[in-house]
Amino acid sequence: KVTFLLFSDQSRLAYNEKTKKTYENCFELISNEKLEIGDFANYRLQELNWLIEHGYLSVDDKGFITFPDIQLTAILRDLWYSEVISYWRCPAPKRLVIDRLQAKGVVELESSLFSRPEQAYINYLLNKAQFNNGPDLRNKYLHIQPLSDDEHRTNYLIFLRLFIVAIIKINDDFCIYEDVEKYVRMKKAGN
Repeated sequence: KVTFLLFSDQSRLAYNEKTKKTYENCFELISNEKLEIGDFANYRLQELNWLIEHGYLSVDDKGFITFPDIQLTAILRDLWYSEVISYWRCPAPKRLVIDRLQAKGVVELESSLFSRPEQAYINYLLNKAQFNNGPDLRNKYLHIQPLSDDEHRTNYLIFLRLFIVAIIKINDDFCIYEDVEKYVRMKKAGN
């Protein structure tokens, strides 16, 4: 809900009558304009108040709507546009915000090699588990259907791409593990 209200171009909070300007989303509107709660139409107040009550927006001492936590806003923006964030690739202050969001049930943390969007992409290419319009490469080769040389070449490149992505992801996990181990050792040495 929060990412839709702040970052979607379909959110009713993306337009304000006072400014007469159109912004792509609420985030851009509030970032570029000095607005007060009274500047929003009554039918938008419920959503605006919800964002304020949950700490995603605040009202400063001059009465203007602001973002109270830049780290939180950056994380939410990344989640809206990318659907996923690598926890261990974030700096420590962002990880603390992610931990708070997880405790509130806003985000889910998972420990898997591929993120959900990546898993969906792989499923699209290899089977019909999620999508019925994908290349279905697993079944093409499992049931040995006659394919042309061009089809084999194209499929080979797709398999090669998936293999390279898997190797890059595995390497990235090893690098993250090494960085986390260094961090833990430094933390223990400092205590």
